[in-house]
Amino acid sequence: LLDLVFEETRIIMRSPAHSAFRAGDANLSPSIIPTMDQIADILARTEGKISVTGHTDKSPISTPRFRSNWELSTARAVSVIHRILRHPGLDPKRLTATGRADIEPLVENNSVENKIRNRRVEIAVEIPTSVTAR
Repeated sequence: LLDLVFEETRIIMRSPAHSAFRAGDANLSPSIIPTMDQIADILARTEGKISVTGHTDKSPISTPRFRSNWELSTARAVSVIHRILRHPGLDPKRLTATGRADIEPLVENNSVENKIRNRRVEIAVEIPTSVTAR
């Protein structure tokens, strides 16, 4: 359900969009709420800035709510932030939300399976220098 990517200065939690959202929607699926609450608990006990980034595949969207994948990806990131901010220990000043539409695919958008991989939300925690120096 959740992939973890460890980089030198940050940890990325990558959640496939199909497990968190219905197609073309930015409201969190009820089934993902417990996972988001667990993530919020971990984030509250972790140092560092937190960025939430929404990504889509290259399939165009145009609905009354979302003119493009930019709006959809951003709305999904904001939905995740609203959910994790329910945790009383999380300082909103640590958080940013970004939508990247389809400009940062993980894999080429040339098949149904690859499009599914590219639709995702990433929660990245920047590891403070004081922690990486230990």
